[in-house]
Amino acid sequence: MQCIMKKHLLTSAVVTMFLIWVSNVICLANEDMIVIDSPDTISVDRLMTAKGVLGNEQQIRKVALEKLANSPFLDATLKSAIAASLEELPFHRIADIEISFLSGIPELIGICLEGHPDRQVAIEACAGTLILASTLSASIKYRWDLVLHQTDAGHIHQLSAGPGFGMHGYFDTGCFDTCGTGGLSVATADALGSLEYVYWIANHFGITAQLDLGASYLVYRAPNSADKANILPTGKFTVGLAF
Repeated sequence: MQCIMKKHLLTSAVVTMFLIWVSNVICLANEDMIVIDSPDTISVDRLMTAKGVLGNEQQIRKVALEKLANSPFLDATLKSAIAASLEELPFHRIADIEISFLSGIPELIGICLEGHPDRQVAIEACAGTLILASTLSASIKYRWDLVLHQTDAGHIHQLSAGPGFGMHGYFDTGCFDTCGTGGLSVATADALGSLEYVYWIANHFGITAQLDLGASYLVYRAPNSADKANILPTGKFTVGLAF
């Protein structure tokens, strides 16, 4: 009987909170008021596709979760789970600064700058060095969130993964392949998989660790290049700061 009462109270709370969502949208929508063609049957699906709700789903969800977390009908465990629930970061990520050390293929040391024009898109530019040679590379990655969890202290754990594509250029800085030219020795097109973990300490400040692994296909080779392989492994492990 107690279990049935809890389920009834939880259902009532969810329905009540949903009606509060709708009322918030009505207050904010101005001329884009929620309009339902026929009042005979109102369902959650019809409400979520009504005029005024479309385009405001994230705002509605945020308000609903805040109100549910403060509801007197929910126990502490449910409130904690609701507070930890995140569909996306509550701020727009801007850029990262990363370094790699003795963990890249072929770079021994590298530094990268990564920009985030969209929530799931990352554009990265890197410079690296190996024995008697240096590298420049650029890539674009598209990662989906696998884990997005907020702690009681407000910190956020973010784990994401996805594919990436890019280009690599290898330049002689001494006597390597095309001895003394200092020019482009090898250029490759890269395909890779990217895995990233970010620990967000505050909005626009976190610690990031990335692992990229894949393969490079040679699209250019200097005439006297010693490297005759067409497909090479590529990868790196970087750590840095995210903003």
